[in-house]
Amino acid sequence: MTAEKIENNELLYKIDLLSKEHNECNQKLFYQAFKKSKLLLPVILKEENSINIIKISDERGNDYLPVFTDLENLSLYEDIGDAQVVVFTLTDFIQIINADSNIKGIAINPFSNNFIVQRKNIRFLEEEMLNIKSGEQLSIGLPENVPRLLENNLITYFEKNQKINSAYLLQIVRRQRDKSLLLVVDFNGGEGEFQRTVRELEMSITTEDIFEVISLDTDFSKEITEGKTPIYNKQ
Repeated sequence: MTAEKIENNELLYKIDLLSKEHNECNQKLFYQAFKKSKLLLPVILKEENSINIIKISDERGNDYLPVFTDLENLSLYEDIGDAQVVVFTLTDFIQIINADSNIKGIAINPFSNNFIVQRKNIRFLEEEMLNIKSGEQLSIGLPENVPRLLENNLITYFEKNQKINSAYLLQIVRRQRDKSLLLVVDFNGGEGEFQRTVRELEMSITTEDIFEVISLDTDFSKEITEGKTPIYNKQ
């Protein structure tokens, strides 16, 4: 079993939002969290480092990958037997689904939330990732206009959270028309604290603007913020 501690509080929060009210806004927020999540997948280890994928079936006989957000939800899987647990990401799930046409999707926490992500939705995310990698349909820069209410709410929160050193507000444009905001945060704390900060930020924003929050500690984040003026610097 993996020794890595996996928590997906942000993803669980987005699942709860989408389950309570299924709309385009909540769906986008879920996909944003899902794309960067690490999930637990039970597998049977074979010789030569190969694995057998464990599947579960619904009442119609459709096969799904059972994936879990944390060890607590994994413990609800009573028939796990001698299976080992590996940490997988969206990229791994895409490879599995492409290799097995019988898999209809993935079931997140099938014995609690039982949140289904259908095969077609995963393929859509794959296409989106390919478009991003190609660099043809994605651009990131400064937004033309930042709503004053959004800016005020963000700065008010930043001033209260002493772990935030600085923050950049950028705009992502996909397919030359789909726009969303990207908040890049220089955060002085652990992953769990950062995820709590993300949830607090989303709850404190009262505008309709959809935005994603990422940390500044990746090469990608540093590249897209190079030469940009932060919206906030801790004094």
